[in-house]
Amino acid sequence: MADFTKSYDVVVAGAGVSGVAAALAAARRGKSVALIEKQAITGGLATSGMIFVYLPLCDGMGRQVTFGIAEELMRESLKFSPCRLGKDWGGPGGKDARARFAAPVSPAGLVVAIEKLLSDAGVDLWYDTLICKTVVSRGAVSAVEVENVSGRGQIRGKCFVDATGDSGVIRRAGGKVTTGHNTNGSTLWFMAGNPDPDRRYPLGNGVNIQTLPMYKDFDLDEKYTLTGKGVSKFLRCGHAVVREHYEQLYAKNPDDRFKYYPLFLPGMPLFRKIAHISGRAAVEADQFNVRREDSVGLVGDWRTTGKIWETPYGALIPEDLEGILAAGRNVCSRNDAWEAFRVIPAAAMTGEVAGTAAALSLDRKCRPSRLSLKCLRAALAERKFVFHIDDLPPVAAKASSDVFSEE
Repeated sequence: MADFTKSYDVVVAGAGVSGVAAALAAARRGKSVALIEKQAITGGLATSGMIFVYLPLCDGMGRQVTFGIAEELMRESLKFSPCRLGKDWGGPGGKDARARFAAPVSPAGLVVAIEKLLSDAGVDLWYDTLICKTVVSRGAVSAVEVENVSGRGQIRGKCFVDATGDSGVIRRAGGKVTTGHNTNGSTLWFMAGNPDPDRRYPLGNGVNIQTLPMYKDFDLDEKYTLTGKGVSKFLRCGHAVVREHYEQLYAKNPDDRFKYYPLFLPGMPLFRKIAHISGRAAVEADQFNVRREDSVGLVGDWRTTGKIWETPYGALIPEDLEGILAAGRNVCSRNDAWEAFRVIPAAAMTGEVAGTAAALSLDRKCRPSRLSLKCLRAALAERKFVFHIDDLPPVAAKASSDVFSEE
């Protein structure tokens, strides 16, 4: 018997950027919303993972392509970050400003900005709460079993959003997923005391986010990303990489420990791709700059310029499960398209779509899979969403050389 039971209109699993966007979107449409997070911090990889670069909301050709909460989160977090937007995007510019509509942000600054937005929207945030089981009734998700300091309980909802990053709620319901391969292991991001002014993403005052390559003998498939001991091995490997880096540095000059030192390590495993749903539609690797008639939003490719992806609504809907939508890294984006959709702008955009669709489906008394695309688009258009590349303004600028790398 459950130690506690709570009921909401919309339940969002995972308080990374996509889950935050989903919760805000649903709550702002008047729904009671639970946002469940197993950590003690919101923001996911962007904050506790310290992958702190808010990647571009533009196409690198001078055009903004992603709007709504994705832009709102960036601008709010910059109020608490020593970073600047470029002049083309309404910022003051400066030597550390990016040419594209992107910026590094303070991880803690993003957290405090998120907390204020969630509070203002009336979202009920459940920190330190682990989802243990998905309850399915008549083919639809009806509740999740959770555990926290209060014991084991059940959180019920009329509609759910899986923003866990590994499709955890959908997997536990028996939904089909595809696991991902993380090329050459992964790159470790961590906070360091390092006053080197040539660091690419300094946060100021001698604080930097440092990156180090992980060991290349890691073949990060599901044997690591979806097993408990695999996750533990990966985390310990990252700690060893940092230790060896500084041991080698100090061996050359012991006094360097007064200049260069680790400050804080990630609070979660830095897997980029874990498991995405098998959706009723998919974003395929060769579908950039391709019109999708059921598109609900646009994403620019953070690694290059001129590539834009239209997002089919069906990519957020599991093919074999009702009452739930996927958001963020969970959406059905395959192969190279997954690389474009696993980052902050796409996560926030798909999160807002999922939260909006969840709220509207309750208003219309239908399953998310049955929601009218016209109805959903009308609501998203109020948030300045653009659905097709042809609806963007003409290219007015040369391609930016301001591209991004995780190395």
